[in-house]
Amino acid sequence: MESLETRYGPTITALQQENPSLQGHKRIRLLRIMNRFDGDVEQVQQFLQKVERRHRCEGEDSFHSRRQRREELKTKYATQLAELATAGINVNSPCALRQLEKNQGDVNKVIERMSHHKEKREKIHEFETKYATQIAQLEADGVQIKNKRVLARLLHKADGQVDVVKQLINERKEKHQKRKEYQHRHRGDKSPFKGCQEGDETGCSAWKKRRELSADDIDNLKRLRSAGVHGNPMKILKIFHDCNDSIDMTIARTEKDREQRIRNRDERILVSISNIKKRVNK
Repeated sequence: MESLETRYGPTITALQQENPSLQGHKRIRLLRIMNRFDGDVEQVQQFLQKVERRHRCEGEDSFHSRRQRREELKTKYATQLAELATAGINVNSPCALRQLEKNQGDVNKVIERMSHHKEKREKIHEFETKYATQIAQLEADGVQIKNKRVLARLLHKADGQVDVVKQLINERKEKHQKRKEYQHRHRGDKSPFKGCQEGDETGCSAWKKRRELSADDIDNLKRLRSAGVHGNPMKILKIFHDCNDSIDMTIARTEKDREQRIRNRDERILVSISNIKKRVNK
């Protein structure tokens, strides 16, 4: 808290003076958000505006229900929270309650999981410090990327070679652009909204049928969100039903899928780095 206050305190004070709506936010929360975006005021403002819009859409009832849910979890896991606090875990973090619910109150699993997250954060911070010169050079050369941690990870995988990272980022942008173009063409030809715009109600009704959720689906989504399962609602519900409507099995399945995606992504990056190094050497 003291180190964050020293680094970002004056900036947050100035932000609160410019935006009276921020007066209602807890200062520690604003400090953590500022630290998350490495002091980038513009990104912090965009993030807070996004959260505010989401809260307006969900309404006050949703806010109070979330708060009530947190209080219920605090009561339910009071003993486990005390054990976590003794182990040096920050029990005021919403992540602690989510992990307790997700792991059915298993303190050892929660400590292991949160320690793993802490190690990853420390590793990224180490990379950011180690490759600070390269990151500054990339930014000076006009490389724009929202999350600087991505730059740190790429530099680590590329052994600090700036040219290799530039090539990786360009390939990433090209793939993203191709994906957008494909989606645009695909939606332009087959989107149900096209039929709806032309007066054909068939496409529009088919789209609504796929998108409308029943009351049971909404209840299941709330339970899954409370258990820490996030993502596309339709995909989550499909996994949930494939897992015989079991929340525990859904959590295990989504975690397994997420880890597989991370492994696949890392493998693709390593292959790309290897190919780029070969081209650079030639």
